Amino acid sequence: MHTTLSTLLTGHELAQRWGRSETVISLSAAVGAGPRYVKIAGSVRYPLEEVQRFERTHATGAISPKAQTAPDAAICG
Repeated sequence: MHTTLSTLLTGHELAQRWGRSETVISLSAAVGAGPRYVKIAGSVRYPLEEVQRFERTHATGAISPKAQTAPDAAICG
């Protein structure tokens, strides 16, 4: 995994991204239920590519082909 400091998210940044509290993010990391992370000088950081991979593998719901081609129809209907 190639990671630079600019692609590492803090727990606060991940909480904002997901609309969750930092406590939920910390607890998820503690029990291994969140994205993979690295520790740098005792601080937990989340590589952006790991966050995106986690989001892809845990995504729920599907967008139907009809909704993809006509988004206004779903809103107005």
